[in-house]
Amino acid sequence: MDTVQELEKCKRLLDDGAISDEEFRVMKQKILGLKTDAEKELERQEERRKALAEIERMREKEERALQAEREREEAKRAQEEAERSRLLQEEKRRKEAEQLAQIEKDRQIKYQQAFDVEKAKESARLEAARESENKIRQEKSEKVQNTAKKVFVVVKTIILWIVTVLLLLISIASFESSMTSGLPYVLAGINMFLLAVMACPLITKKTKELPQLQQYYKYKKIIVIAVVVLFLAIAAYAGSKM
Repeated sequence: MDTVQELEKCKRLLDDGAISDEEFRVMKQKILGLKTDAEKELERQEERRKALAEIERMREKEERALQAEREREEAKRAQEEAERSRLLQEEKRRKEAEQLAQIEKDRQIKYQQAFDVEKAKESARLEAARESENKIRQEKSEKVQNTAKKVFVVVKTIILWIVTVLLLLISIASFESSMTSGLPYVLAGINMFLLAVMACPLITKKTKELPQLQQYYKYKKIIVIAVVVLFLAIAAYAGSKM
């Protein structure tokens, strides 16, 4: 049976009311080799399913991409947070190191100040000890010098008194000899008397207080030498006359 005959048979069935229009249309599609509405519907459903699956696949792919992006962002944030934490730790350690260095510096400064104060105190104590020792030494030296001066003055005074007495005795002896030996002994006696007066400590002490005799004491040594030379000349002259 060919296609035309099948179509005619289906038409007669439709005309006879044996089949409905829908059944006729389906039968006609089968005879002509066309897809039925059910098949088309199945294809449409299959295409829709595939489209939905593709959409789902793309959505999952997009979600995976978004998840990967989120993971990268989280990893980046975690890395940035770790870096920030590391920098904060380094800054904290640096500040702690600076604080420790400042504390050590302050301690060194305080130690140096305390050392300088103690050194100054020790220097002051040593200086005071040296000054006290120098003062004691100076006092001892002055005491020794004063004692030596006093001894020298006493010895000098004693010697001058002895010389004064001897000169007076010589002067008296010269005056006594002048009664028999003449003028040279008188001059020698006067000379010895002058020397005795100049040598006498008591007279020297009294006359030093007189302003009028200051010029005399300025040239006293020269005067004494001159008187001694004069005495020697007189003695030499007297000796030549004997």
